[in-house]
Amino acid sequence: MKQPVIYYFCPDLRGVVGGVKTMYRHVDILNRNHFSAAVLHSTNDFRCDWFENNTRIAYVRATRFETDDIIVFPESLLAYFTDAHNPPKLQLQFYRAFSRNRHKFYLNELSKMPARKVIFNQGVYLTFKDFDYSKEYDIPYLRRDVVATICISEDSHNYLSYVFPRIPIYRVHLSANKADFYYQDEKKPQIAFMADRNKDDWNQVLNILKIKNLTSGFRLVPIKNKTEKEVGQILRESAFFFSFGKAEGFSLPPLEAMICGCVVVGYHGGGGREYFDPAYCYPVEPGDIIDFARKAEEAVTAYRNRPSAILNKGKIASERICLKYDARIEETDLIKVWSEILETNRV
Repeated sequence: MKQPVIYYFCPDLRGVVGGVKTMYRHVDILNRNHFSAAVLHSTNDFRCDWFENNTRIAYVRATRFETDDIIVFPESLLAYFTDAHNPPKLQLQFYRAFSRNRHKFYLNELSKMPARKVIFNQGVYLTFKDFDYSKEYDIPYLRRDVVATICISEDSHNYLSYVFPRIPIYRVHLSANKADFYYQDEKKPQIAFMADRNKDDWNQVLNILKIKNLTSGFRLVPIKNKTEKEVGQILRESAFFFSFGKAEGFSLPPLEAMICGCVVVGYHGGGGREYFDPAYCYPVEPGDIIDFARKAEEAVTAYRNRPSAILNKGKIASERICLKYDARIEETDLIKVWSEILETNRV
């Protein structure tokens, strides 16, 4: 009997996207644990090259899907499942050939394949992205051939369980790449932040700190268009990481920063609430600019007065995060989840 193949349908994105890296990692984990899995791209010969990988890749046009296979879909593209959200046939063919986001225009076709479907929801606040509430949609989560939903945080599980109380929902813990994200105790007076997250907010906070002369003596390092290795190096060297991500399924950058020993100040984004402990970081509710500035002032002032004490917070953060979000835990979760999905939904 043929072993079912688990296809993670992945956007063809050249830029750095943490959720894409997670899909690749999950496929690698499944294959080395005797599952059959592949990342599924819509553009022939496409492979993400901003991080090192030898992940098994399949392509939509070259793949024949069987009834016992499973296609895994990302949460942010699900509106394209529906006929209503797709252009007419000739226009659809044009978009598939020439659009920069051509992967979107394969969703509807893939949704009609005989394979079973699973939703991998890494960004729970994108669950209804592009769904117009005034229109009638075939909600993918409620389809009979969508056999499960996988999410990545307690916050996401609570959200989905409330909205869809009758569907099977599984949670998998994430981890960071230990080759690039690891603790370093030698720190520079440096504040790192993701420059592509909520520019309006970080621009306000940094200007407030500048006006109050609180960033004097600190180097501000915006992270944008960096490889995973480059990001890891910046975080290992930085005393602080300012987190500006709002409404996120998990919020991986501050977790990676904590592993590297940064003292994190800022937004937990919802999904990060479970690991933003005031014992070792400075949580701020998303959008509260003045509280962000006050917490940043508290942190940098403490660093100036007694750097060893504030840097010890970063060490504690690294130790606790590494225990809870270890790669072995992610692997155990993933094997358990997929074993149960395949056993419960045998064809």
